[in-house]
Amino acid sequence: MNSVYYESVHGFSSINGMEDCYARIICSNDNRYDTTLHWHNSLEIVLVLEGIVEYVADGTRYVTYPGQFHLINSGSIHAAKSCDPGGRINSLVIAISDVYLKKILPETNLCCFEVDHGSKVYNRILKSLEKLYPMVISTNVYKEFFIISELNKILYLLYENCQSKKRPSKGYSKEVIAFVGENYAKPLSLESMAQAVGLQKNYFCRAFKKETGLSFNYYLNHIRLDAALSLMAGKKRTALECALISGFGSEKMLIEWCKKIYGCTPTEYLRISSNL
Repeated sequence: MNSVYYESVHGFSSINGMEDCYARIICSNDNRYDTTLHWHNSLEIVLVLEGIVEYVADGTRYVTYPGQFHLINSGSIHAAKSCDPGGRINSLVIAISDVYLKKILPETNLCCFEVDHGSKVYNRILKSLEKLYPMVISTNVYKEFFIISELNKILYLLYENCQSKKRPSKGYSKEVIAFVGENYAKPLSLESMAQAVGLQKNYFCRAFKKETGLSFNYYLNHIRLDAALSLMAGKKRTALECALISGFGSEKMLIEWCKKIYGCTPTEYLRISSNL
């Protein structure tokens, strides 16, 4: 339950040139599987193996079912959550860093990709991802060669067939997300945030919602809630102390936002999480 506004990608392989990429399995039995808005300088491809994942990328919402994958372009502001109550989330996550792409194609500008679901290219990429899954979890000492081969095959398909004219958001939202990540515990109003990025209040609200899919108020209190729940999990402070430290005006506000976002009280959330 980490609130990350920028995620660093590194550590996939000891092979020279692949240090800034990874292929890993993410499993969660928590039906509140949820990531807050974040971005990273890498192309991300997620194959859903179990569960149903709803994700938002640059303000647009999508749903990915088992046996399907979704692609998130480098720099895109995105988040994901389970929409399968009580279900297990299991997915293969591939991240291919901009650093690696620039090493391979130094003369080519970084670009965005769009893959039409059900197209021939989609199905070919899907087959490569399905081959990658058993290799990622295997103990074969030479598996990195196979993984890198399939990753490059996927990249070839994307660059050859799926380049898009669209570009990830480079607007005000990244600046706002970064600011909130450092200042969420302080009093933050729509007026103060709009002023901080040099926008009128109404335009700021519309721009943030368009780029992220969330209202600023919802996003801010989601960050505060995650911070408060993390503090409460340490069992060293009262719920009121955790609420105030995290930016809530009262324990009541903490409870109300927990019910709104996670559908239960903070105490119930922590009890359920501890039993997983």
